[in-house]
Amino acid sequence: MVHCHFGIHGDNIVECERMLSLLCQALEGDGASLSGNIPAPEIIFTAVDETFHVTLYPAFGRWQQDFQGYLYKRGGVLRESADAILTKIHDDTETPILAIEFCSALPVGNQAWQRSGRAYSMAKAGIPYLFITELGGFELSVGRKKKAARLPNPAVPYSYYAYSYYSGNPIAVVYGLNPGADEIHKFRYREAICTHTHIALIKAIVQGENIDEYLNEIHKKGMQFIVTASEASRGNNLNAFQWKKINQSLQEGCNSHMIIDESGFHWKKTITIPIKDTVKRILKEVEEIAVSVASYNLPFCVIKRDNFRRFHDILIEAYGQFPSLIQHNLEVGDSLAVCWINGFKPHGEDAR
Repeated sequence: MVHCHFGIHGDNIVECERMLSLLCQALEGDGASLSGNIPAPEIIFTAVDETFHVTLYPAFGRWQQDFQGYLYKRGGVLRESADAILTKIHDDTETPILAIEFCSALPVGNQAWQRSGRAYSMAKAGIPYLFITELGGFELSVGRKKKAARLPNPAVPYSYYAYSYYSGNPIAVVYGLNPGADEIHKFRYREAICTHTHIALIKAIVQGENIDEYLNEIHKKGMQFIVTASEASRGNNLNAFQWKKINQSLQEGCNSHMIIDESGFHWKKTITIPIKDTVKRILKEVEEIAVSVASYNLPFCVIKRDNFRRFHDILIEAYGQFPSLIQHNLEVGDSLAVCWINGFKPHGEDAR
């Protein structure tokens, strides 16, 4: 009988067990038993003619393995990891083969973008990444009554898909249904919901098989959400037809300027927390020359080459100098992406 040993490293024991559940489903495990010690329990289960040993390591930083440092050395740009990382252990060598993020929070505002950095970092480190989240959740009133369904801006899931394509590393958003979803949303997003494909993908990763078929199917479901969510778009946001056009362009190997070219509307970001007068003035002037990317009010925009001089003058007028890094980009690029970061909320309770 063949023996395979895996490790699951997670933020906590709950995330480890969620990864374990997916692994057992993927391998069709049976007859699980518990051994090992309490801090790092070991689960043993069988599938066909194989025995699988899975050791759970809850809480990053408590164990000998420094995964944050490992990811950083592999090319990851953040010294942090996903909710759970699955590793394959062979001859005292432990190799990460899959990272998963679990999220049941409403996918709106900063929450919708929160995991993007991790997805990007995992791709840079060459580790497949799944973001498992939900559709159909409602914002609730103080009395716990449903107010409105909340959905992510289509640009969020598309960013995962596009970077998976450009990086060549598997990144995918896996949609399930929120327990509070009503019948309208269940029907509307039925073709975006992933029930079994991500399980098949996990099995292929574990067994070292080709995953293209499963990854493409998950991406197809993700694009279905983007198209459906964009059908009611009105001005200053890409509509369903434009998203289809952009997706076709991506598949044909066209460059990323397609999404900028389709976003033919000005950028305008509403700021609801206090900012300095200098920043207010910069924002107001940049709004006159900036182009939106997918949606007019996202916290980033694009300055095209014909407005480089004006952008240069705006910063010189505000600060009396021009950052050398931006100066370099103005000299070599034909577009400049600008991300607007305001630091922290007034009382420091939430990074923004």
